[in-house]
Amino acid sequence: AARRGGDGGGLQAALAWGLEHSDPQVLSEQAAQTRATGTLPQVDTKWMDALFPDDIARMRECVAVLSDESTQDEHRQEALETLQYYCESIDLANDLPKIGGLPVVLRHATHPTASVREKAAWVLGTMVHNNPQCQTKVAEEGGTKVIMELVRKETDEGVRAKALNALSGLISHHATNQREFMEDEGLPVVMDIVAHGSEGLRTRAVFLMGKLVAQADVYAHSLQEMNGFHVFLDVLR
Repeated sequence: AARRGGDGGGLQAALAWGLEHSDPQVLSEQAAQTRATGTLPQVDTKWMDALFPDDIARMRECVAVLSDESTQDEHRQEALETLQYYCESIDLANDLPKIGGLPVVLRHATHPTASVREKAAWVLGTMVHNNPQCQTKVAEEGGTKVIMELVRKETDEGVRAKALNALSGLISHHATNQREFMEDEGLPVVMDIVAHGSEGLRTRAVFLMGKLVAQADVYAHSLQEMNGFHVFLDVLR
């Protein structure tokens, strides 16, 4: 059974079998470790392939297409679109780094072709949406700087819009990523978009800032120091 939509009976049966054939003491120790560290134990990729062969196999195919230097841009876009589709499932999004796909997607976020960069940013934004595990993984692979560079310097509006969405998901409710965002002078970059960006980009930037202000007072204070609230008022007029 696929993990993305449809009947979940296969997954439930697999989990039930796993529990019946596992050592209770080991399960208890792993559960305690997860509570203490906030991270899940590593899953052997052979078990992922056995339980969910179609999804994992298709994702591996996409990563292989993207890793092939001879692949045409059209096929790169198709592969990224397919990965984006699978990454709408949190489980499959978490699997992408395990099969070596995350560095490949990040490389495509700096591809010379704008449409390829846009698809890569779309994959990243889907991965990190309400997914703390992927938020951490993307940042650990240098994704914060990659996404920030797109937000800061990208000239194609479609790419920049997807990058803003990815940035919003990457730092939402994630203190470590927010700290990296602030250290990289992210706040002035986003506020510049609020002040001077197109209507579509402004909307995304305002939404991002609104989320940050709602999550911690420090962002409200920083905006006040930057005269940011006056910028918001000017936009609303």
